[in-house]
Amino acid sequence: MTGPGRWLCLLLLGLAPAASFASAAQVWPSKARRLDDGRVEYVYDLRPLKAGRVPIDLGPDADDAAVAAFRKALPPETRVVVSPGESRLRMDAPGGLEEAPLSSSFAGCSDGAFRPGPSASRPAASGLPALHPDAPKLLVSADLVLWRQQLLQDEIEAGLLEAFHFGGLAVGRRAVFEQIFDAAVERSKRLDGDARLGARRLAGRLAALMAGSSGRLPEAARTDPEIASRVRAEAEQLFRPRPLFPPRPMYGWSPRLAEAREWDLGLAAPLGTDREGVAAALTLLAILEGDPALAKDFAALRAERDRIFAAPADDWLELFRAALGEGGASAALGAMDAFLARLGDGALRDGHGPALLPEPRTPVGRFIDGLERPEQLHAIDELTLAVEDGRVLLDAPAGAGWCAGRDAWRRELLRTGAAEEDRIVVTGEYADRLTRTFQALYGMDGEVASADEEPLTQDEVGVARVRLMVPPLLEVEPLPGAWARAADAWARLGALASSDRQLSRVYGLFPGGGRRASSIAQDAAAHEKLLRGLSLLAALETGAPPPASPRERASLAAARRFVSTWRSDPELGRDVRFLLPVGEAPEPGRVVHSGVLGVGRRELLVSFEGSPSVAISAKDPSLFEADTSAVQRYQVPVLVTGSVTVPRADPLEPSELRALCDRVGRSREAILSALPEALVKTMTPVGADAP
Repeated sequence: MTGPGRWLCLLLLGLAPAASFASAAQVWPSKARRLDDGRVEYVYDLRPLKAGRVPIDLGPDADDAAVAAFRKALPPETRVVVSPGESRLRMDAPGGLEEAPLSSSFAGCSDGAFRPGPSASRPAASGLPALHPDAPKLLVSADLVLWRQQLLQDEIEAGLLEAFHFGGLAVGRRAVFEQIFDAAVERSKRLDGDARLGARRLAGRLAALMAGSSGRLPEAARTDPEIASRVRAEAEQLFRPRPLFPPRPMYGWSPRLAEAREWDLGLAAPLGTDREGVAAALTLLAILEGDPALAKDFAALRAERDRIFAAPADDWLELFRAALGEGGASAALGAMDAFLARLGDGALRDGHGPALLPEPRTPVGRFIDGLERPEQLHAIDELTLAVEDGRVLLDAPAGAGWCAGRDAWRRELLRTGAAEEDRIVVTGEYADRLTRTFQALYGMDGEVASADEEPLTQDEVGVARVRLMVPPLLEVEPLPGAWARAADAWARLGALASSDRQLSRVYGLFPGGGRRASSIAQDAAAHEKLLRGLSLLAALETGAPPPASPRERASLAAARRFVSTWRSDPELGRDVRFLLPVGEAPEPGRVVHSGVLGVGRRELLVSFEGSPSVAISAKDPSLFEADTSAVQRYQVPVLVTGSVTVPRADPLEPSELRALCDRVGRSREAILSALPEALVKTMTPVGADAP
């Protein structure tokens, strides 16, 4: 056979003519498996070579008899066993996103032939050995595992937030503040002066939150014109659309979660540094002083916030209490000038003043709050640099709430190789790919520009041997540090749940509001086991010894089950797409909306750095040469993000975004082109006082 037909035949067999590679022939493995001791065994099908369907080149002096003898000496198959611990993995990601429609979920991601671009072409993959570079190999990626991690953590946090607000832990937040509202209304009727002003400010703030929850004003607010007028002012301030960085789709999962988020913001909004705002804070303290049972519930509420979510950076409550003096808060309301003098300007710094229940702030939230306006325009880049150089520590300090350190695993994406004990060699393109994953998990825009793909090259070998290609075998993207830190987040939650019987019986929530079938304690144990197993599996890929303990082996088995069945995982079947307002644009009156537009694919190139130990299993090993410089190609599912700037401050409904993506063909460029018009059609204009 000559011409194009001969080349196609050779490609389909995973072989190549000798003239191209300076060897008798080249064969890629048809299958591989990891042995119990951590080594990898590769199997090579030599029957097409032995049967003469593929030419063999033994050099210019070889005659037909020599070629026939060489074929006869070949076995039907041969095996190679490699010890990867004697080398390192080299990770590269030189190309851009695949030129194909985006999937709405990880489970829907294609596992077919990769389309690198309109001008590039790949041979048909049909019939290739499983480990030929052109045979599609969809690898469990950092994006896939960590998006799932993030979603599961959001589901747990949603369940905790709902229990914290409505009841299910110590006492429900809404019930506590409804009692405080009733007490504030009662005080406003019988007191005067600063005490009356403070009670009305407090009652107006809480009535606005209660009206936002139920859609109607509480009876006490409707019948009191002064409180009703205060409610209108509070609602205008509290419920206007506002950007949020980083965006949290979780708050839109159900009306109950939306209400809990409104109360988060309303209770955390400063009461002000004016006389009336200070009086409102003193009124809260006076109410608690007069009702020991309510004070106990309020203290329990604050303790639950600190233990589960995070403690606020400043505790105004203690500052105020220290300045009260004899007679407590009620006396301070009657002598406001003296109280303000004792309090001093430090307690009212930055012009914010006290809040009823300050919102827990994570390390990321505190960093973003501290950015100046020009820096906020590039918040995700500023955050990336700050995490990378250690200015923002994602780890939670000892005793901090679970949510304060739930995302410590993100740091590992920015320290590729450094945390893997020098077992991985990382190119700049691969490090950039993981940086973009770090950003995409926040729903922020930052795509990797396409680059020319590096050729797959191997060193030349002698012509009298069959070249057995020996590429690295991966089952998961080799990031053992990231998987281990993700497991640590579940270990912290498990320890928290085991210390509190009520908490151990709380259930996470699905997007849409449904309740998970397993409790938080059960989820924490299962997810820690899986992530520990993925860390062990990735460590094996980088040459670590196999796990020895029964617990580690059980975790490794759970990871392998996940790797083989991840498409049926319910979380990975969920739609990843969202778009939310994240910040002001440089142009006045315009807001940046950013989010995830779908799941695409990129390619990774993986090879051994150095020469691992190789053993060829054949009657006559001299017929073969193992090539451990072989470069393997894997496809990885990745989150694809995008952003647009429009004069609109409220988010596009998820159903509208998903319908738009489907309508325009799920191309990133087409989606971004169509989004501005879709956002403007149902626009809520940005107010002059919008954040």
